[in-house]
Amino acid sequence: MKTIHFKRIKQKVKGVAILGSAVFFLVLSTSFLGGNEVYGSHETAVVVVQPGDTLWSIAKTHYPGKDVHEAIHHIKKSNGLSSAKLQIGTELRLSAF
Repeated sequence: MKTIHFKRIKQKVKGVAILGSAVFFLVLSTSFLGGNEVYGSHETAVVVVQPGDTLWSIAKTHYPGKDVHEAIHHIKKSNGLSSAKLQIGTELRLSAF
């Protein structure tokens, strides 16, 4: 009778450990999936324009799943840009839309 009791305890402990591990990896993976995108977030990201950056490349990187043209319009409007020309070193504020 004692061996059956210990087997049940082992099974419960094993189940809790597996469940805990699954939750841990789920939380860990969702933190890495966020990447650089702002889409769906309530935060504002600041991007410093690097050589070779374009509004198109920034929009595609930081707003995945969004229409690139809409993302470019949003970036321009949010940062008071009148053209698509970017100066290296310019800080762009990217917010969700």
